[in-house]
Amino acid sequence: MNFEAFNYNANTHYFTTKCFKNEFQEFYCTLCMYSIDYLLWQRPEPTCLDGIKNGNETGVDCGGDCTPCYEVGGQGQANGIIIYDKGAYTDGWRYIEVASEDDPNSTCFLSNTFTTSLNTDNNIGTGKANTQYLINATGTNWNFASSYSLNGKSDWFVPSKDELKLIYEMKSSIPNLILTVGECKSYWCSTLEQLPNDKWTPTVASMTNGVFGFTNPGQRVRFIRYF
Repeated sequence: MNFEAFNYNANTHYFTTKCFKNEFQEFYCTLCMYSIDYLLWQRPEPTCLDGIKNGNETGVDCGGDCTPCYEVGGQGQANGIIIYDKGAYTDGWRYIEVASEDDPNSTCFLSNTFTTSLNTDNNIGTGKANTQYLINATGTNWNFASSYSLNGKSDWFVPSKDELKLIYEMKSSIPNLILTVGECKSYWCSTLEQLPNDKWTPTVASMTNGVFGFTNPGQRVRFIRYF
């Protein structure tokens, strides 16, 4: 059995007593002394990427000397709406922001079909990679996804399936969404799924009911970005 007790000395030193019991059930204790300067030197400096609320931060890794704190449902860097907060900055981002408008160049866009899934994924955090796979595979047909710019930001992309679900779940907070059904009124995701004929195509979802499916007519795109 081991235990440790700490006491503070006003002369700017810490004393620590470490005790243990040996195999003969006898107690032994040692007394160690550390200066406050030594303990402070041992303490790591706060950073904006350590996953801890410290320093002068007002949230975890945000506020103070770090980037501003954002919240789900609030406004993002590009005046869009924050739809996701993963709690800390990893892989260069923490928040997902959805644009405040549909892409004007793809209001009735018809996608290609593919012979494979192109390694696309449905999870949150994969829309950016999915979109690049689509651009690489189709040449010009998905190029609109790399040329979109809004409010000074040009790093937008098509959401993955799970990211499009986030848009549906927060539709009441997102401006200018089409909330009816019909041709050119649903929204594309960047996740490919397999058709009955073994081809692969991105799926679409209606903001009316959040149901995903395949489409023959063209549909719309609402971009997102990570930051």
